[in-house]
Amino acid sequence: MSIRKIARADLWGSRGYPGSGGDRNEFVRLNCNENPWPPQRASDPLINRYPEKQPGQLVERLAGLYGVAPTSLIITRGADDGIDAIIRGFCSPGVDAIAQCPPAFVMYRFFAKLHGAAIHDVPLDPADGFSVDFEGLAQAAGQGAKVLFLCSPNNPTGSSVDQEKILELCQRVAERAVVVIDEAYIEFSEQPSLSRHVSDVGNLIVLRTLSKAWSLAGARLGVIVASEEIVSFLHATISPYPLSRSATQAGLDATARECMATAADRIESIKSQRQSLAESLQQVDWIETVYPSEANFLLVKVPDAAALIEFALANGFLLRNQSAQPGLANHVRISVGTADEMQRLVELFSNCEVPT
Repeated sequence: MSIRKIARADLWGSRGYPGSGGDRNEFVRLNCNENPWPPQRASDPLINRYPEKQPGQLVERLAGLYGVAPTSLIITRGADDGIDAIIRGFCSPGVDAIAQCPPAFVMYRFFAKLHGAAIHDVPLDPADGFSVDFEGLAQAAGQGAKVLFLCSPNNPTGSSVDQEKILELCQRVAERAVVVIDEAYIEFSEQPSLSRHVSDVGNLIVLRTLSKAWSLAGARLGVIVASEEIVSFLHATISPYPLSRSATQAGLDATARECMATAADRIESIKSQRQSLAESLQQVDWIETVYPSEANFLLVKVPDAAALIEFALANGFLLRNQSAQPGLANHVRISVGTADEMQRLVELFSNCEVPT
């Protein structure tokens, strides 16, 4: 199938910014108004030059990491930038819509509003482990939703989505919508990535990031993985130079072969700490619910989320209040830290009265 029917007609065929040949430093570069001298104390002798639009070495590295062809991915400024580019590419302002499944990652709604796209909410079912209403998503596609967002493992619930049902949804809405699977936390799950299906499922888009498992939140490195047709189209919707040279180098350093074993060990450590933290929090008598999680965080229900946030802050811990999310009144999200940090948090909670 072709996504031409789904994409914004006014953007289809756009070539995007041509770039400056950022990898061609053997030439005398008089084509893009750069300063010929780097700053006096620059650690990077090429920092005065524009970078590549898509750094070839990092594209190759990440394509290998995710098991796809280099032509099936775009590197973005974090997964947020990918969400922005996808909505821009498929939703005409004031005409089209997205669908999301609250409680959901807040940036889907944020960027939809920025682009003037309507929002169809298809809530998760908390009574059934935050299961997805796939029928509701298919109906939203029939009512003008061009982009259907799912997050697996989901932020903020930590729950995963049935992959077979995701692929069935892609087939059902093939002529009407693209299905975006946000896999920011997939490395902490037992599920494999759906990236393996993008070559044969033409309306499937997978979002990946190096922020979580690869410890590069500060570098802002995200990836769109999709069919070559979608990738070619979305090149026209992203910023001309999404990655700085330093961010590119950080990505290459973190994913170098000699770093793979350490990264894998740290992922396993977080998964182990997640289980230990869940078991310990379940023993705290004033915590009402500790939800199962396949991400690097836990969602917990407490008597008074605002009071707990204030109490934790007064004792040196920053937690995330999720009470503004539909169905999550008095729920708090706790990221998994080091063994020492988790021990201190558990001791704090175990030795206090109900924060009010």
